[in-house]
Parts: sequence; structure tokens; C-alpha cells
Amino acid sequence: MFLEQREELSNCYFCCQHCKNEFLQRKQEEFNKYSFNNDIVQDTFISRDTFTPHGGGYIYMISKKSTGEFYVGQTKYVPFWRWMQHLNTERFPVNNLKDYVYEILEEVGYNDNLLDREAYWINKKYEENPEKSLNIQIPKMKDIV
Repeated sequence: MFLEQREELSNCYFCCQHCKNEFLQRKQEEFNKYSFNNDIVQDTFISRDTFTPHGGGYIYMISKKSTGEFYVGQTKYVPFWRWMQHLNTERFPVNNLKDYVYEILEEVGYNDNLLDREAYWINKKYEENPEKSLNIQIPKMKDIV
């Protein structure tokens, strides 16, 4: 339903549920007739740009429960999108999806430097358990807190 129709509905009062249902059905038929006749209905393609936040980003960690190995990364996109990109890669084969934990370590604000925050978390997790890190490079730390 169009947003205007939803607003119209919020201002309506019905004597019974039957009348309300008839009204909604009529509005739905009008919408379907209008949209199909005017080529409004189109295929929807979802790309990573659909999931781009308005600013900032996320620092995430993927851990393997069985081995304790982990990978720390950053993304400007919705975390779920990045997780899907990692699945079934060489580092994260999908032979046992329940073995992985994907978690957000930090939501980075628009004014913060995403790369600096990623470096902080990579170094922090690496210092805690260096032999379990799957990050290929460990960035040099500046004065990042």
C-alpha cells in the first residue's frame, strides 16, 4: 500500500472488522491495478550499496569455536553483508557454519577513523592470543586508544 493510503487508513474508523477488510481489499486492488498498468513494479536488485550506512562503520571479529582462531576486520557496510562475503572462502569454509561466531566489536562513529579502530582491535586481539590470529598483517600501532 502507498504511504498516503496508510495515513488515510489511520484516519478512518470502521463499524466492524468486515468493513475494514473490504476497505483494505479495495485499496490493495487499486494499488495492484495502478502499479501493474503503469510499470511501477520492477525487479529489485540488492547490492552492497543497499546496505551502506550513512557514516562510520563497524569493527567485527569472526572466531572459530573449535580452534579458537579469529579474524578481525572492518566494514562500512551492514555487518551481515560482510559476513556473507567471508563465507565459503579459503579461511572460512562453510562445512560447519555452527562452528563460527561473527560479532561486532565496535560501531565506529562518522567522525572516527575506521582504519585506526581496526588497527587497535587487531593489535589488541593479537596480543591476547598471537598464535590464533588469522589476520595476515598486523598493523603498526600509533597512539590509538
